[in-house]
Amino acid sequence: MRMHDMFIDVLDSNGRKTGRSVSKKEIHVKGLWFASVHTWTYTSKGELFIHRRAKQKKAYPGRWGTSFGGHVDAGETPRQAAVRELFEESGIHAEQRRLKFLRIRKLVSYAPRIHWHSKEFCSIFAYQYDGSLRNIKMQKEKVDKLELIPLKIFLQEVKRKDMQHTRYLPFDKIYYLDTTRNLLKIGKTGKKKKEATK
Repeated sequence: MRMHDMFIDVLDSNGRKTGRSVSKKEIHVKGLWFASVHTWTYTSKGELFIHRRAKQKKAYPGRWGTSFGGHVDAGETPRQAAVRELFEESGIHAEQRRLKFLRIRKLVSYAPRIHWHSKEFCSIFAYQYDGSLRNIKMQKEKVDKLELIPLKIFLQEVKRKDMQHTRYLPFDKIYYLDTTRNLLKIGKTGKKKKEATK
């Protein structure tokens, strides 16, 4: 177990540390602000990894996530947390320098069935992975299915649907639109660089 396991730094409404660290349960029951990470993982072919949350998850069981991620532990940096969460949830070993930072976004959600508040300052990263799907080891208590979806098709899906009422986690449409467009731009830039070196 990590030294700071299960404790999370409490943030103020501007994303600054308050000097307090509390348990994950207290963060969500009291609706305190905290830091989180989302790593959108994609392939050089322009496909996005999506995964279905396990049925035993407290919040949003059976919903599909578009990133690997979670809470930033007390004393941890977002980049460190992104590497840790990516490995814990998928078995993918990522180097910090290969994570592309996209932006920090405020995300607020509430799961009324379990009275679970999430008020997070989320650092969003992009990570390109072209290894075999067979090498991905899902954390069964968190994820029970993994799929690839072309980013362009996912973008069209986001454009025409209310993301609060789809199979995906209920983040706002702007979150999904901005991040998907950023990944498509990164993919185009990568292709141009490869062509320039030929």
